[in-house]
Amino acid sequence: KGKGKGKYFAEEPTSGAPAKIPPAASLLFASGFLMILGFASIESITGYYLMDTYFHGDQEASGQFFGLCMVLAGITMFVVAGFVYRPVRARIGDRAVVVLGVLLRSLAFLLQPLAPTKWGFAVAWMGVVCGTNFIMPTTSSLLTTMCARSIYGRALGYQQSIQAFARVLAPIAFGWVYDTMNHQFSFFVCSASTFLAGICILLVPRKQSTRAVTVRDDTEANVATLERQDSLPLARDVSPMHAVLVRSNSLDCS
Repeated sequence: KGKGKGKYFAEEPTSGAPAKIPPAASLLFASGFLMILGFASIESITGYYLMDTYFHGDQEASGQFFGLCMVLAGITMFVVAGFVYRPVRARIGDRAVVVLGVLLRSLAFLLQPLAPTKWGFAVAWMGVVCGTNFIMPTTSSLLTTMCARSIYGRALGYQQSIQAFARVLAPIAFGWVYDTMNHQFSFFVCSASTFLAGICILLVPRKQSTRAVTVRDDTEANVATLERQDSLPLARDVSPMHAVLVRSNSLDCS
């Protein structure tokens, strides 16, 4: 186990050599690429899709509605990132947040081409935004968790570079698909890419905190000590028993 740990988590080097980004970080880089690829596709084809599907070629009306959707998307991002993400993450944990975000985003992408009205399309779009904001902060957090502190900047720089490449590639790829294949096909591709990105994130090993391990071990030792004690009458002073406990965890709750 000790030998394999370096594959997943980079420790601060003791010999003065620069720390290296662990190979497992490639899963997060791949997930970031897939996530931004799908989101950038919205920016490249949604205006045309709205015009062709809901506005019968009226470029001005579709442009105004597209702008309105972008404003609503910005407001939704602010609300989710500022007020929703942190409480949800604290309550259900990183993995559950990722699963929730992946399901919400994938389903929203599937619903977009099936929406009967422009407002249904807009609601599905907000679902994409919510799902994205549940996933992306978690990937950045996991990346800094698995990398040594001295290479945080380099790791995040690689991630942002890969995501920037996705933004360049998306208009080319999805524009070609929109013109040559099917107007709805791109949304299904984005749904599938979101699901694949979620698998990549869930495959990333989690680094268990030292504090969590310590509290668990202390609790198990305390339980074992208590099991060896004789049953005590109510009037008996139990203070000597406290000395044999490994550590009281009451301070953690204060």
